[in-house]
Amino acid sequence: MRFFNSLKRITNLSREIVDYIKRYQITYNRLIKEAKERENDRLVMRAKIKTKAMWQILNTEIGNSIHHDYKTDLRNGDEIISNLQNVLDTLNSFYVETANNLLNLNNNCINVYTSQQKIDYCLNTVFCLSCH
Repeated sequence: MRFFNSLKRITNLSREIVDYIKRYQITYNRLIKEAKERENDRLVMRAKIKTKAMWQILNTEIGNSIHHDYKTDLRNGDEIISNLQNVLDTLNSFYVETANNLLNLNNNCINVYTSQQKIDYCLNTVFCLSCH
């Protein structure tokens, strides 16, 4: 389209060529508009949440992108990790180690409490469970 706009600015073009360029631009813009409408219709029809899909289309058309460029650097001690896969691996290992540490702490606490509490069993007591 820029090429055609620059061609129209040339003063020695005939009127027929300028009219052809205008018709071509109108046709081109109609095709682009129709293609956008079809693509948007396709996106809305395939979406599970149709109103959300419509808002995404509107935001894209007016220039409000919903995609954010998040910073993926991670500081691990003195080391800064920039590679996304390494960041994910570091976070994964941290959470796994944390869960294991909490589990070990919990097991140690349970052993302390159970060792202090002795249960005396009475052989003369009978518990009856009802069966439905």
